[in-house]
Amino acid sequence: MEDNCKGANPQLYVAFEPLRRPSRQEDGLLQPRGDDLNVLGVADLRAAESAAYAQMPSFTLMARAGEAAWQWAKQHCMGEPATAALRPWLILAGTGNNGGDAFVLARHAHQAGIPLSVYATGPTGDTATDAARARAELESAGIPVQPADSLTDIDPDAWACIIDGLLGIGARNPPAGETARLIHLINTASHPRTLALDIPSGLDADTGVASSPCVQASHTLSFIAAKPGLLTADGPDVCGETRIATLCLADAFARANSPVLALSDRSLLSLWPRRRLNSHKGTQGDVIIIGGDSGMAGAAILAGRAALQMGAGRVFVGLLDGPHPPGYDPVAPEMMLRPAESLSDHGGVWVIGPGAGQSDRMQILMRQLLRQWHEAPQTCPAGIVLDADALNLIAADPALAVRFQSLNARRIITPHPLEAARLLARNTAAVQADRLAAADALSRQLDAVIILKGMGTIISDGTQRCINLSGGPALASGGTGDVLAGSLGAILSQMKDQAAPAFRAAALATFLHGAACDAMPGEAQAPGLLCASELPSRMRQAMINAR
Repeated sequence: MEDNCKGANPQLYVAFEPLRRPSRQEDGLLQPRGDDLNVLGVADLRAAESAAYAQMPSFTLMARAGEAAWQWAKQHCMGEPATAALRPWLILAGTGNNGGDAFVLARHAHQAGIPLSVYATGPTGDTATDAARARAELESAGIPVQPADSLTDIDPDAWACIIDGLLGIGARNPPAGETARLIHLINTASHPRTLALDIPSGLDADTGVASSPCVQASHTLSFIAAKPGLLTADGPDVCGETRIATLCLADAFARANSPVLALSDRSLLSLWPRRRLNSHKGTQGDVIIIGGDSGMAGAAILAGRAALQMGAGRVFVGLLDGPHPPGYDPVAPEMMLRPAESLSDHGGVWVIGPGAGQSDRMQILMRQLLRQWHEAPQTCPAGIVLDADALNLIAADPALAVRFQSLNARRIITPHPLEAARLLARNTAAVQADRLAAADALSRQLDAVIILKGMGTIISDGTQRCINLSGGPALASGGTGDVLAGSLGAILSQMKDQAAPAFRAAALATFLHGAACDAMPGEAQAPGLLCASELPSRMRQAMINAR
């Protein structure tokens, strides 16, 4: 069979694109990941496959996927340790096209002289058409496909690697029966080279929700495009090191109804607002931060410090902690500390919520501000960022939410999953079960840009969406969200003439917030633990290093 893609460029469909942003250093500088990553849901991927089948023999895509998987697998299973190439490969296949990809991989491995054992969860008659052909070709090459129930144990020392070809992106229900038993065996073995084809079996490709059980892969090769489930919720934890093989279907992205982007470092850094040479503090925007109730003043201070580090012209911090705020912040004396109520006439960008609490004083101030801006639009600030307890207040008072939604200002909210659940009148599990859908729904509900925090942070304005790839568990400590809110206010205040300034500011701030967790020049590896107070200077340094 002639494969036009292969004939034109043998490497085109075996070109693996790193999915996660690596922390790379060269000559002491962070090296940006250069290309945006297209992310397609299952429906769009199915449409892309259907369009491809109309242009080529049906088996072509499976042949490409299997060969790409073979090229990828041998990189991981035929090198270190030196004895790996002498040990057989264990290949587990399901009855769908994912199993067919595994059969094609197995045939290439056999032709290369690699000993292997192949187990399948169903007989030939239960196998999808293309997968049945792949299975028949494998058996014709002299490799028997054994029934899965004959595999009762996996000794990790006996195998160079384990290939998971059990379930693909079409699986919607939790694994059951023989498939579930095999997944338990895979996870019990904990092999350092557990390779998943397209997606780890048991992971939802659209939502990133891992079923019980779900394969814990060390490496994943995903076909055609990245899927949302690889990037958010449980996905990054169960996928391990993930790469993409496009299979010559890059044009599939143009057919997608609403593709999601994982923006590259280079694209994100290009969003940084450029300053005119003829600038002064008044042209760089004011940021007004409201929060810091009794015992939580540090949250507002953290937000203010982050705003300064991210280039705000002036930063005012309106504190709710008593009538007389401290005279100045010794770490950032540039900030101007005021009683919260004294700032109501200021323009600029307002960040409301860090450490605000839900006291009577905060509720009264919130109502006064939103009423004033609603009734006198000329006093409305250029941008408003709601964070933390400001979100809880509008979730508890629909009238406040309506006023916020109607303001003629750039509106951004930064909920974590529990806050998003309150705003949507759902529970947290429902939000986490489909983070993209929750972010879109919340954006439409409030007509605002949403930053839905968590693993694979989602940025959505209801029509365009992106998933952030930077950051990690080092952000899981108190105060890091306050830093994000403050830095977001500063970046938004400098977005003068750019299109979609709120969406761009949200994407850039979220990326830099996560990039602060990556390794900096001079660091051997990314820090595993960070305090929120360390983040603002690291965000600034990440920006400087990568420019």
